[in-house]
Order: sequence, then C-alpha cells, then structure tokens
Amino acid sequence: MRNRATVGVILPLIVLGLGTAVRPAAAEVGASGTRLVLPGGHPRFYMTYGHVDELELYAPIIPELKRLGISFQPQGDNYAVIFRGNKVAEWQVLRSREDVPETAEDPYVLVMGGNVFVPVRALAQRFSLDVKLQKNDNLVALVPKPVKPGKAPTAVAQLPPAAGQVTLQGVEVRQVAGAVQVRVRSSAPVTPKWITVKAPLPVRIALDFPNSRWADGVQLPAPMGDVQNFRIGMPDTKTARLVFEVPSVQVKVTNVNITQEGIEASIGQGSEAKLATLDPEVRKILDALSRRQSSGTKVTGLAGNRGSLDDPLTIDPDAQPVIPVDPPKPTVEHLKPLVVTPAVSLVGKTICVDAGHGGHSSGAKGEDNLEKDLCLQMCLSLQRELEQRGARVIMTRDTDVFVSLEGRCIIANQANADLFISIHLNSTPTRNSASGTETYWHTPQSQRLARALHRRVVGSFKGEDRGIRNRAFYVIRNTDMPSVLLEIGFINNKNDEALLAQGVFQSRLAESLTKGVLDFFGKDVQGSPAE
Repeated sequence: MRNRATVGVILPLIVLGLGTAVRPAAAEVGASGTRLVLPGGHPRFYMTYGHVDELELYAPIIPELKRLGISFQPQGDNYAVIFRGNKVAEWQVLRSREDVPETAEDPYVLVMGGNVFVPVRALAQRFSLDVKLQKNDNLVALVPKPVKPGKAPTAVAQLPPAAGQVTLQGVEVRQVAGAVQVRVRSSAPVTPKWITVKAPLPVRIALDFPNSRWADGVQLPAPMGDVQNFRIGMPDTKTARLVFEVPSVQVKVTNVNITQEGIEASIGQGSEAKLATLDPEVRKILDALSRRQSSGTKVTGLAGNRGSLDDPLTIDPDAQPVIPVDPPKPTVEHLKPLVVTPAVSLVGKTICVDAGHGGHSSGAKGEDNLEKDLCLQMCLSLQRELEQRGARVIMTRDTDVFVSLEGRCIIANQANADLFISIHLNSTPTRNSASGTETYWHTPQSQRLARALHRRVVGSFKGEDRGIRNRAFYVIRNTDMPSVLLEIGFINNKNDEALLAQGVFQSRLAESLTKGVLDFFGKDVQGSPAE
C-alpha cells in the first residue's frame, strides 16, 4: 500500500483521539438506502451503492468525516485522503458503479450525480476500524480496534497475528508437464482464492490466503517457465498474498491441491481451476437436487436459511469459478426486429429462477415495499407459469431468506439448468427520476435470451425501454448456462412501484416472461435458432 510508514504512525491515533466516547459506526443493510452512524455521531440516512453481499459499500459521508479529521481532496483523476493535514492515500475516481472491478487491488471513489461516494470498508481498514455484520439486528458495524493504554500506536502492517492465524513458511517451485508447480508450505490447511490482474502490465495472478501471514525471512524462488517473477505481501492484516507475474492472460491457475502441509498450485496454459464455498443451507439444496428422482419432484430454496457463512464447506471443484472475467465495455442495445415461431412446451427444460436479495439483504426501498418482497412475489408467479408449460423450475429461494450470490450460482450450476433468470428492481438517488426496464447479460450465449425476455417485459410493463446492457454482475457471470438479470422497474418511482405490487401485473409479467422463454427455445421464420 502507498505511504505505509506515514499510515503506521497516524492511523491508530483516530481511535485514541475519539477516546472513551467512541461508539460503533453502524449501517442498516440496504442496497439503495442505508442508515449510517460514524463514531461519536448520530444515525443518518444515506443513499448508498452496494450492499453486504458485495465487496464494498459506497456512501456520501465526506461532510461527516471532517469532524474525525478526515477529508478528501480532488487531485486530477484521483482523490487524496487527508488525515489531520497529512496525505495518507490517493484513490482513483470512477464515474459508474459498474466500472468498479471486483478484483480491484486499490480502493475507488465514485463520483455520480454530483455526489462523492467513498468506500466504507476500505475507509475502515485505512483507519483501524473493524467492519462487522450484526445479522440479528440487520446492522453493519464499524468498530474501533482497541488500543492498550500506555503503548505507542502500532503500524497496521506490524499488528500481531490473530489467534489461529495460519503462517506461510516458504515457497518452492518445480517444472511439471509444461506447468510450473508452486508449493506454499503452511502451518495449517488454508483455502486460497485468486484473481488475475490484466492492467497495468505485466499480467499478474494474485493468490490470496485468508487469515494468514508470511513467516519472517521467507525466500522467494527464481523465475521458472511461465512465472516470470514472484512477489509476496499483505494487502491487509489478515490476508497473505503471493503474486506471479506471467506473460499473458493465457497463463492461469490450472489446479489447486490443499493438504495438511501446504498448498500446491499449478500455473500454466489450460482450463481455469475452479473452487467454491457455500453455506450449509445451500449445501442442503444441492443435496436435495442430487436425491431428486425422475418423477419431477420440485426442489426449491429452504425456509429458515439465515445465510450463515460461519462454517463454509468446500464442494466439487467444478462447481463454480472463483476468478471473475473482466467485463467488456458497456453497451446498450434496444429492441430489434425479432420474428420467431415459439416453442409450444418446456417439457425437459430446467430453469433456475432467482429472486433478488432476501433475508437481511432487503434491496432497494420504495414508499410501501422492499425489493426483496416484490422480487419474490414475481418469481413465485413465474415459477407457476413455467411449470404449467412443463418446465422443471429450481428456485434459489422461495421464502424471505438470504442466499449468497455464490450460493445462487452453485445451485443453478449443480442443477444443470438450461436457463438462469434473476429478477431485481431498480432505484435511483432521486425519487421519481427514472422509470422503465433494463436487462443485463454477460456471456455471449446469454445475449439472445436477454433480447427474447426484454421485449416481452417491456411489452408487459409498458414502461420505458431502457435497453439491454452487457455487465459483469456476479450471478450472470458465474453461471454456466444462458443467464440474464432483469431490472423490471424502479421501486422508488411512485407509478412503477404501484404497478409492480399488483398481483394482476405480476401474473401478466409471468406470462410474458414465459412467452420470452418459449421464444428463446423456438425457431425464427427461416427455421434456424431464433436470433
């Protein structure tokens, strides 16, 4: 990280300076509206971007940060982070939430609609605050890390490891069958995750080990094969990172093996290795899928799922990739002529229907409704309509429960679904400022499905056609089948919300989406697959 020495001296002072009156900073969970209280302050409602399912939550809290001695000053395309007159960091500015890469190594500041949104988690890390989710109270808490009286402040990078933290003791390499096999010796088993960073060059693969630290004096091996350089570091106090510099994005992590003595990773050209973790309730859904008989027994999300990730399980490594694919540049496509002979039946087709949010993740908020509730109602109507046409329907949830984004993808992939349809509702910082339907796809196989469904939704909703867009949203990026995410309408638009809550409209929408699915599986007038 930049300016590590300066940060080590001044960051803990924020905790000392707030003294015994420090209170946790807490945020009520919500994708568009969040109540946030900073240490020593009072709860305030903010329009935010992101939610606890994602890696970061962005909030316009710069004015309130000033009383803590923290300010943000624009410097070209960046913002300088200032603490008590000293520059402690510099964060790049982005103008769109979708432009923030999920694999980002550095924090970003969002500037949208005349407001500046700062990354709450990155801010907490920078200023020695812990971010904790209080699920029972639907709160996200920023808790100051304790500093023992009489001791000088300690730099974040030099904090002692937490109890049970894994120590990485060394790195060894060898050439095996055209690949570089890297072995990391560790004091206990640890499951890594990895990302590929394409820019700036050189291309790098970063292997992150959670709850781990590097032992003192670790010696790195010389370059070998496709690994042109090795580096190690600690991106935060609980994560150890091993970086490989490679010649191109064709070089990947092709295999990972975890043992009691360490981790072995193969680096070379070939298919990407895949890992997945999931909570016990998702495991139950997958077990039910595996027991399902050919009689067509319906398998849906389970009631009582609280989305606990305290005891994650590792499943079939072919279940779901960890490494995201960098999204293409955003495009917007509007309705184009499409003439098809629709399919007449969905017998033999498996369709995964995903109701956005759920449980503590309420999603966007309208005057009278929450996104999670309306999405579930629409998806239950869609389930009934698809089943009447003979489809086998897999619901990622059929009650008000939380299922992680990763878990939703795993459910769809393990079910070998033919299609994945995720339903959400849109929102804007200003009420009644937008209306209409947007549809998102990411993989090339999904574009035709997006076109087939979008036209039907626009016709049913009778709102503005806001276009078909390519975005790298998690659930449509990490599912193996044609997948789309539909933003049916804007919940914070009075007219949209009133229509979305009507049972008659929800039934009409289900019929329209089912017709779109039949269009997708149908033929165009020349007899080739519908385009």
